[in-house]
Amino acid sequence: IEFKRLVGLQSALKKIPLNKQNKEPYKSLLRRNAKLVIYSDPSAEYYVRSRLFWDLQKKYRTLPIAEDIAWAAARNPLPGECEGFVDCNFSIIRSTDGEYLNLYPKGKHSKMALKEISDHLAMISVERSNYTGPSDAAEKADFAKLVGELKSILSRVTDRDKSKALSLIDEIATAFR
Repeated sequence: IEFKRLVGLQSALKKIPLNKQNKEPYKSLLRRNAKLVIYSDPSAEYYVRSRLFWDLQKKYRTLPIAEDIAWAAARNPLPGECEGFVDCNFSIIRSTDGEYLNLYPKGKHSKMALKEISDHLAMISVERSNYTGPSDAAEKADFAKLVGELKSILSRVTDRDKSKALSLIDEIATAFR
């Protein structure tokens, strides 16, 4: 029931027309669910907070539905944009498809999650000149940690296509040290 509620809220949020969030019935919907939603300025949309899905997955981790909840969390849009920062993109990968694979390296959506990661990394690789790497020591340390976490997560995935993603991670990490 909790999962269906989040999915239903997600569906309702997608139906809010642009610039109509201050008009009824949207205004009341947003007010009632203020703690459950977050606004994304770049897209001018409201999203269910991803943490709610991940917390629900953790709560029901012993049940078969937990994997479906994790997949919904991985697919849930995140607010904001990375504006060409490679470390931000790695953070997005890690907190979405990477987290799904961390929990379900052999899961029913693992092939799709791996493909999403590979596609995202391939885009960064091809458009490398449009990206900016971490600039100070703290950002570089955070980036190195993300790289390590992603490599560790992908090492447990059994799909042979993981080698492409691992190779891209190494290539991008080397380019932005």
